[in-house]
Amino acid sequence: MAVTKTPAQKPPASSLTVVERNDGSWSFSLKIKGVVYPAQGNFPSRAKAELAGFSTLNAALNPKS
Repeated sequence: MAVTKTPAQKPPASSLTVVERNDGSWSFSLKIKGVVYPAQGNFPSRAKAELAGFSTLNAALNPKS
């Protein structure tokens, strides 16, 4: 019986993580091309933290010339 290998899936090169802090505020951290950046922000809601995180991630991945 032959053993077939399934191709390993690569993890995404970039990601956004939104977390709630102990004081109830929200922050985001980014992983861009394998580099993890520390948590940023002190947002009152998860939606605002996600919006700021996605905007920052988009700006980092698509810089203007």
